[in-house]
Amino acid sequence: MGNFFTHANPKLATQAAPFEFGYSGDEGPLNWFHMNKTANKACSNGKNQSPINLNSSKLDILPVSSAPYFNVRWSTELLLNGSIVMNGVEYELLELHFHTPSEHFILDAYYPLEARFVFLSKSGGLAHRNTSSASYPSQPLAAVMTFHFETTLSETEPVFHNIFHSISDIPSPGNLTNTGPLDFSDAIAFFLSHKIYKYMGSLMTPPCTEGIQFLISDRRLNISSDDLRTVRLVQGFDTRNVQGLLGQENLIVQAARALQDARDF
Repeated sequence: MGNFFTHANPKLATQAAPFEFGYSGDEGPLNWFHMNKTANKACSNGKNQSPINLNSSKLDILPVSSAPYFNVRWSTELLLNGSIVMNGVEYELLELHFHTPSEHFILDAYYPLEARFVFLSKSGGLAHRNTSSASYPSQPLAAVMTFHFETTLSETEPVFHNIFHSISDIPSPGNLTNTGPLDFSDAIAFFLSHKIYKYMGSLMTPPCTEGIQFLISDRRLNISSDDLRTVRLVQGFDTRNVQGLLGQENLIVQAARALQDARDF
């Protein structure tokens, strides 16, 4: 176990938000814009923000004998290799991270855990994007494959159990450990054999860049109560509030107008 004080993946270094943002109080989502009005403009002005309430592709995630696993304060993150092809464009797998509870709602329901595999366009995309802009790109800057988990009497999906077995080794921001062997073939088969929700949204941390293609399985994976408890002890609460329908005025703008109306009343 060691220390790691920057973003786990150097390719995302230019996108990494400062450590000062959080999910409650003055550091919470309602204040992300005011923490950096230039970089985080899309957090208050963007109209395709994530997560939302949700009413094909060639995919490969390479098995590994071990993967670096980081605590990056706003989540825990593994570095992985793989790719996904959408509409003839190849995206390279950079990392897998988790949120507790889920950030996306499906039919007004949320789940105790959400896992997201982040793929970036090999042509540049997000790494070369002007993050202060809230304009909508012509093609996705990144693709995000997403699973939700629910607690059941069954055991945790084995590959995720192997990951969570290591999470206690990284209890604090900056900690680094290495997992044991990981093989995602069963998870990929599960993902490709069920319906997938698709929509274009945004990064869910500052600077809230839009143009992110989400691919969300409509079936949940299992997680045991013991594994969920272990994850929660390390990650705590790290979830952005659900945003408005795609294309609608940003919730921050709506809230500001409602507050002004209340003051003028």
